[in-house]
Amino acid sequence: MMWSSGRAAPPALIVTLMLSFGALIVRSDVAKTESRVCLAGVANYTLNTAIGLCSQAVLQTLRVGASGTVGYVTTATTPQTTVLNLLPTFCDRRVAYPYLQPYLAVVGAGTDTTVANMLASATIRANFINALVAFVKSYPNCVGIFIDFSGLTVSQAAGYSNFMAQLFTAAGAASLSLATSLPWDSLRFSDIYYNPTLPNLPFNVLRTYDDMYDTLTSTVHPNSPLFAMNAPFNDMSKTIYQNLFRWVIKGFSPGNIILGIPMYARSYTVSMAAQFGSSGTMRTTLATYCQALLFSTRNGVQVTTAGESISSSNTLAYVFNTFAGVDAKLNFAKSNNLGGVALFSLSTSGGQNAELLRYVTSVLAPTPPTGYSYPVATTPTCGVTITFPTTVPLTTTAQPTTTVAGGTTTAAVTTTLAGATTAAGGATTAAG
Repeated sequence: MMWSSGRAAPPALIVTLMLSFGALIVRSDVAKTESRVCLAGVANYTLNTAIGLCSQAVLQTLRVGASGTVGYVTTATTPQTTVLNLLPTFCDRRVAYPYLQPYLAVVGAGTDTTVANMLASATIRANFINALVAFVKSYPNCVGIFIDFSGLTVSQAAGYSNFMAQLFTAAGAASLSLATSLPWDSLRFSDIYYNPTLPNLPFNVLRTYDDMYDTLTSTVHPNSPLFAMNAPFNDMSKTIYQNLFRWVIKGFSPGNIILGIPMYARSYTVSMAAQFGSSGTMRTTLATYCQALLFSTRNGVQVTTAGESISSSNTLAYVFNTFAGVDAKLNFAKSNNLGGVALFSLSTSGGQNAELLRYVTSVLAPTPPTGYSYPVATTPTCGVTITFPTTVPLTTTAQPTTTVAGGTTTAAVTTTLAGATTAAGGATTAAG
């Protein structure tokens, strides 16, 4: 088998083979690779239909507050009152789509004072767990809690382990599910994050939707390559393939891991048609997936390799996961019996139809849950015909409307991909 770059593909089952050599056994009741975990920012989801293509949805809306209270992801234009007013619109999408499992996420970083204090103090930790469980339980259409902490340190490992164990017990007693994220950089973080609680959770999202080469701001680079590419992108520690292997060796069943996929684009100002490794100035704000689709319909896709694609003109380039590119990642997830994929994010899809999510669903879970139907697409606005679950042809030539992440119909998202994700201000209508 050859990848589009012309190089030989890594063995699809290399993770499984290496596990067998390590005398680790993947459980026999392997789950199908069909979950679509959708991450999302604060917005009004009342009319959102794309969320009906998700099996689980995670709203990144909560923080650790002072002294173990529950805090909120806020901005100058999205204050706490707005967050609290919008939050039920997310949970209540379960009324329209009963098979959907909405989670409320706690986001934060090890450098946050409130997170550090909570992990270090048994008293603050107990206060936060009690407050968090009570808060999430007050939204009956949300089914669980998602913990999304980044940048934890060695000194915080024991506190994090205790926190997850205690929260798991408390959430279970309240009939709430618990899930978490795993840093993509397993070489650096696996010993810090791994603890006995995590393999018992229904799923753990591997943050391979993050930009692994985000420090290369003057070079057009892949976001999250499946395998090592040509130099300077030949660092195996910055590949999906090697990082997944390390987490599984650490103690996870493959079926317990959800593979992160970026549903956004990186854009670059360039001086000529770009390839990976070309000079280019990376724009700090994420472009939407819709913007990249529209651009690629006019300028084509120059290269797809390791699951990453480039569409470029002589002045502008987008790096994103085309449908052809994401096929490689979906095949990898299925070949290694992962639980599914996570798309970051509904807020950066940029279109009412969440085209990448719709395509992923058509591949992983084309048949909806028994007794239900997937939402039909509206008129396409991102330059491509919709074919799932029914065909909706392109009727007009759409044009991009904004350069702000999330588009004009979403709450904009400001993201430091290597760290915590926060919702930014902007309009309060979610795409979809």
